[in-house]
Amino acid sequence: MRRTNSKFILPSILAVLALCLACACCAAILLYFYGDQLLVELGLTSPVNTPEPVVPATQAPVDTSGLPEWTVIVYSAADDELLEESMWFDINEMELVGSSAQVNIVVEIDRYAGAFAGDGDWTDTRRLFITQDQDLSTISSPVIHSLGPTACW
Repeated sequence: MRRTNSKFILPSILAVLALCLACACCAAILLYFYGDQLLVELGLTSPVNTPEPVVPATQAPVDTSGLPEWTVIVYSAADDELLEESMWFDINEMELVGSSAQVNIVVEIDRYAGAFAGDGDWTDTRRLFITQDQDLSTISSPVIHSLGPTACW
């Protein structure tokens, strides 16, 4: 009677299974990254072309040649009785520099009712185009838009 050496059968089966699993994983990864190209080359699908963005015929291109290179937009939700004075003072400090031919500075600020009385204690939300001045006691930059009392949340 011939005796078989069974101690190599189980490791051999496990090695073959591990090799098959590795091949299946590699194939899945390759199909994930290159499957579309493979299907196009085999002629099973057509190439996907992304359409060009549609620009309405009535929309003319915007001329940006006269604009500064940079625009800094500061959003100040000073609708808080403790922070309002600090935000107001920050805007006054920005006015020390102001906007220039290279940089626009725009601020949107919402103030708190009754906490700080600087500049008449206005409480609506305003957008300001920051212009240069040396007065730290008054915001002199022009209001370019008033958004009402509850624009900032």
